[in-house]
Amino acid sequence: MDFAKSVLSAGCGIIDTIAFADHHAYTLGNMDEIIATAEKLRASGFVTTEKDAVKLTAPMRERLSAFGPLMVAKLRVSFVDEAQVLHDLKERLR
Repeated sequence: MDFAKSVLSAGCGIIDTIAFADHHAYTLGNMDEIIATAEKLRASGFVTTEKDAVKLTAPMRERLSAFGPLMVAKLRVSFVDEAQVLHDLKERLR
């Protein structure tokens, strides 16, 4: 499931998405771009992944939060066959 679908399934509405390349190094200019889009669309806040949230500096977070709340979505992973996964990991560690 992609990020947008996960956000929707959690009950949040999405007005628009802004995607950056994987491992993107965010800038204050990116925050201005995001805010300009949010203002144009009358958005009320932002959602990002934990992976991207850790890349946001305090000034970046401040700039976003001046417009609206920044919510960080946490990813949970579960294995269909947890016992098999643990077995395979132990075998690789030998």
